[in-house]
Amino acid sequence: MPPTAAEKSQTPGLLSVSRRSGSIAPFRKLGYSFEVMTVQVNLPDELVSRIDEVATDRTAFVSEAVRRHLRTGSVPSVTSETARINELADELNREAEDVLEYQVIS
Repeated sequence: MPPTAAEKSQTPGLLSVSRRSGSIAPFRKLGYSFEVMTVQVNLPDELVSRIDEVATDRTAFVSEAVRRHLRTGSVPSVTSETARINELADELNREAEDVLEYQVIS
């Protein structure tokens, strides 16, 4: 069952996304050259306070932070994740065999 509105408001990191209707002209002033989507993100009070200390526009701050994060390649690619799994495959397989052996013995 989906969370209620009250649960959403108390769940950090929960997103709700909706298309913004109407004019996007105000967003062109912020440097957007595409359709804008409204995304609601619940952040801890401490994090919002820190954002407010360094920025006057939360939307611009969060947008730039996301852009930087994506640009730096901090999001692991499928290839890098597969390589990481393959590096650990022997160790993971040994652990799995140990667990299965223990289950058979017990």
